[in-house]
Amino acid sequence: MEAGGMSVPVLLLVYYVLCCTRSAAGMCLKAFLVARAEREQRATVIAMAAALPQPVSRKDSRSGCSASTPSRATG
Repeated sequence: MEAGGMSVPVLLLVYYVLCCTRSAAGMCLKAFLVARAEREQRATVIAMAAALPQPVSRKDSRSGCSASTPSRATG
């Protein structure tokens, strides 16, 4: 039996190959989308961390003493 010049087993083989190709393409697309979403999420977290205010140092930069320790006056 011929269908448009091709035999039925050949058409079934072509159909099977197309289904497998479509499935593989779908898996690749899904992996790409997941990787892109993770990359965007990581970039968002990094940007949010960079936008946070920097912690204030407890050391007094002028005297080199710790701010929590009171300085004693001599004399």
